[in-house]
Amino acid sequence: MGWSTHPVMGLAVALFELMAVASVVWAALFGSETVHERAFRLLRWVGNRPEPRGPRSHPPHHDVEAKQPADQ
Repeated sequence: MGWSTHPVMGLAVALFELMAVASVVWAALFGSETVHERAFRLLRWVGNRPEPRGPRSHPPHHDVEAKQPADQ
C-alpha cells in the first residue's frame, strides 16, 4: 500500500479551495470599498503580481501673484 490519500479527503480539500476562491471573488465584486480593495490586493498577491503604482503626487500649484505682498 502506497502513500495515497483517501478520495473523500481529496474532495474535501478541493471543495474547501473552491469555496475560498469563491469567497474572495465575491468580496472583490460585491463587498464594501475596503473589502473590495483588500480582495483585489489578495488576488494580486496570490498571482505574484506587483502592486500597481499609486497616483502621482504633484506639488500644489501656487499662484505667484497671490504670494506678493499687497500694496499699501
